[in-house]
Amino acid sequence: MRLTNFTDYALRLLLMVQEADGQLITIEQAASRFRLSRANLMKVANELTSHGFLTGVRGRSGGLKLAKSANEIRIGDVVRAMETDFALVECLRETNDCTITGICRLPRVFRRARQAFLDELDATTLADVGLRPSPDMTSAGSRPTAESARPEAIAASADRSPSEFDATLTDISGPSSRPYDSPQRRAQADATRDRILQAVADVLDTSGGEEALFDEIAKAAGVERRTVFRHFPNKTELLRAFWVWIGARLGPQILPSTLDDLIAMPPRIFDGFDAHENVIRASLHSPSGRAMRLETIPARRQSFAHIVETGLADLAPTQRHEFLALAHLMVSAAAWETMKDYAGLTGLQAGRTVSRALTLLLTALRSEPRDATRTV
Repeated sequence: MRLTNFTDYALRLLLMVQEADGQLITIEQAASRFRLSRANLMKVANELTSHGFLTGVRGRSGGLKLAKSANEIRIGDVVRAMETDFALVECLRETNDCTITGICRLPRVFRRARQAFLDELDATTLADVGLRPSPDMTSAGSRPTAESARPEAIAASADRSPSEFDATLTDISGPSSRPYDSPQRRAQADATRDRILQAVADVLDTSGGEEALFDEIAKAAGVERRTVFRHFPNKTELLRAFWVWIGARLGPQILPSTLDDLIAMPPRIFDGFDAHENVIRASLHSPSGRAMRLETIPARRQSFAHIVETGLADLAPTQRHEFLALAHLMVSAAAWETMKDYAGLTGLQAGRTVSRALTLLLTALRSEPRDATRTV
């Protein structure tokens, strides 16, 4: 199956408008960048506008902008709106003259294949396939302009880095926020959501990677594929919600509040890591897992810094800094993994080792003379 040029141009235009980040894009700019005729792109823009994907602003300084958030524009919806024919073979058309219709089993195969194709597009939003930064950007971190990015970049449709999440973790860590008619329906939806996230844990525990398909997750959860999409429109949203969900289940009080809490924490959380070993390893080595951990860094820094400042006031500033740095290193999933792989320790053993090491470190630091001039 091949999409028409019309659909191809529509997707390119949407990507360019999204890349502009709210700045208006003109047909002339798009035509120049894509090396296409202005007339063709005008037709494409009109069609996208009529279907509610773009909004046109009239006037001398006018142009095009997204009609809604990129997270709300599913690629599947765009393709359905632009394409006129999804009949892969004659028997799927309204008019069918094939002489073996009725005894041939191929139509149902093609229907399933077509649906799988559309399901994959439905699972992806415009935000998921935003253009990569242009290689010829003039300064690090700046966005390429409509004129400066290379035309070849238009073909890029790789997933955005999970670190570019548009919503905060708290937006998706709780129960579903969709409106429901009654508390019973809300509870049922939240239970389904929980089953799906548990299924992600089960699949990751089996595979140890992030390449699980929605079909696998749906099967493990005992729901239909479209039910997974209903709760999590794309894979990025699903994994983002999952890491928050699993973090809440690794044990109570993940962030300590006192020095005693900090020293006592490793055996408990490392033992919890053992119960979800492949999931924790995925959090260390997968893109979405790393992104999840980056999201938690500010809160962790604040918690640990408060503990050190209030619980180790008797130490010099450089000593407190040393303890803080080593606490971040030792009370971590990376330390748990290293001690398991290199020393053969269980999570509980590794956690007790870290607690003992932190205690010995404190004793050593307190036995040192206070020297405010020493640097880490």
